[in-house]
Amino acid sequence: MQRNSDPLKLRQLARNGASHGNAADISSLTPRDVQQLVYEFGVYQAELLAQNEELRELRQDLEHSRDAYATLYDQAPVGYATLNPQGRIQTCNLTLGVLLHTPRSILEGRFLADFIIPQHRDVFQQHLAATMESETVYRCEISLRLNPDHPDHAGKGGHVRHARMESRCLRQTEEAERACYVAIIDVTERVEAETELRKSEQRFKIIADHTIGWESWLDPDGALLWVNPAVEPLTGYTVAECMAMADYPWPLIHAEDRQSLQQTLRQALTLKKSFKDIRFRATHKQGHVLWISLFCEPVHGSAGDFLGLRIGARDVTEREEAERLQKDIEHIIHHDLRSPMISVHSGIQLLRGASNLTSEQQYILEQISRTNRRGLSVLDNSMTLRRIEAGTYTLRPTAVQLHEVAEEAIEELSDLAEKRSAHVALTGLASLQARGDPLLCQTLLVNLLRNALEALPAAGQQVHISLSQEEGLAVLRVSNPGAVPECIRSRFFGKYVTSGKYGGTGLGAYSAQLMATAQGGTLELDASSPGRTTLILKLPLYNEQGVTPSSTGGLPVRF
Repeated sequence: MQRNSDPLKLRQLARNGASHGNAADISSLTPRDVQQLVYEFGVYQAELLAQNEELRELRQDLEHSRDAYATLYDQAPVGYATLNPQGRIQTCNLTLGVLLHTPRSILEGRFLADFIIPQHRDVFQQHLAATMESETVYRCEISLRLNPDHPDHAGKGGHVRHARMESRCLRQTEEAERACYVAIIDVTERVEAETELRKSEQRFKIIADHTIGWESWLDPDGALLWVNPAVEPLTGYTVAECMAMADYPWPLIHAEDRQSLQQTLRQALTLKKSFKDIRFRATHKQGHVLWISLFCEPVHGSAGDFLGLRIGARDVTEREEAERLQKDIEHIIHHDLRSPMISVHSGIQLLRGASNLTSEQQYILEQISRTNRRGLSVLDNSMTLRRIEAGTYTLRPTAVQLHEVAEEAIEELSDLAEKRSAHVALTGLASLQARGDPLLCQTLLVNLLRNALEALPAAGQQVHISLSQEEGLAVLRVSNPGAVPECIRSRFFGKYVTSGKYGGTGLGAYSAQLMATAQGGTLELDASSPGRTTLILKLPLYNEQGVTPSSTGGLPVRF
């Protein structure tokens, strides 16, 4: 009786037979062994079918991954290529073909240098040689000459794009030829933006460096970031010397003016505030003193962040000296004129006491007296305005009958109104009393009325003066036909601002606003009505209780 065979041997016999396609020798097997062998064949066949299914699925996954990677490679936003040591393109992706405007089928086999502008070919050859010597990643920037035969470039001799090249040399085996793997990234937009930015910076630098004035830029902490070359002809210090100063600009500032200027600049940095026409003295490197007018403006970035102060300085030495001379002359004239006019006034009073004057002589004497009073008023007002500008004027308020002041102004300018064939209408509250200075109010209203009459577009027109009480204030309006030119409305009350008026000084509205402010009031321009101009004066109402002298502190026109 034959013994049963080992099950492991039967399983191996079944696998060998199935693998090599040979019939198994079963002559020595028992029927039971044969039955077991058939079973093992079935098990192995099932295992093979399962393995085959796994392999089929794996192959599908690999093919899908290959296709996905091929798509990523071809459609990548970067051009890829494999170069041999001579720089010939062995393989490349579709993106490189799009970048060079040349089909991939034509690119493969061509030298990449053929698509690089001549000026950059040496750079590329050095880059390729260095890459081939090691496995380090090398980078360079080149300009590519695109296919000149492409329809988009017809007649243009080829189109240029800027690219960054990143390369690495890899060798799979010792026997394999070295290959250079290259990524070519289009950086045209960046290069063009940088080029335009450099041009813009150069333009602005030329403008800044060649401005007449001395310009500086301080950071938010007050440290110097930039100063233009105009500092040298003005102060004697070079740009390099200024940049090396740890305490710029104080070595350039007169010792007596440093503290006040430091306070101003500190306030400008802290509050991010603008200042204009700040007068101070600077000390030249050679030792002489000059007067400077300075302005400062806060500088903000595109995101609104505070970047510091822009400071501009102008030499106003000649203007300062001229203004001082003018003030001295004005003071001398005022003193020399006022004394004889006071004598004239005294003489008029003596003549009025005579009993033998005819009516005609009395009329002439009254005219002389009125002219003399007007001259004294002009002199006194000029001195008052100087005190207001200097901040030394003290208001001693009394009751001002605005209706009477208006009537006097109308009477004073009656000759001008007659010359213009104009009519002045006065309406409103006849009993309106303001708290202020009668002389200032008289001069203020004369200035406004004179401006209104002189601004009438045609003869025979009317200027309207109205008086009212509004919101606890005494309000006087002067309205006339004719609009203020658009170009000066925003600076209507500025000193020396005038437009289209022959012989105009630009001081009428300026001095009127000074006088209004000195009395605790306001003067505003209303140009909302087409073809008309209205000046609105608002003063405190007179109150008999608690009327005491008060210092306005003036309205200084410079710091």
